[in-house]
Amino acid sequence: MRIIRLIGSLDRKKVFEAWKTTFAILGSAGYAGYLASMHVVLAVISFACILGTGAAVYSMLERSN
Repeated sequence: MRIIRLIGSLDRKKVFEAWKTTFAILGSAGYAGYLASMHVVLAVISFACILGTGAAVYSMLERSN
């Protein structure tokens, strides 16, 4: 329940900007290719790292305003 409330409380415009910045740095097409060729366990770890990066960029955008 807390996760649902957290997601609902996020500013959608800042979330979009955070993910746009994250994938601009990493390259979304290249990352999708990497995920497709990874073992499932490594793909989960890699995706968790990407989620953490996106959350960090979002928190930086949140603090800047």
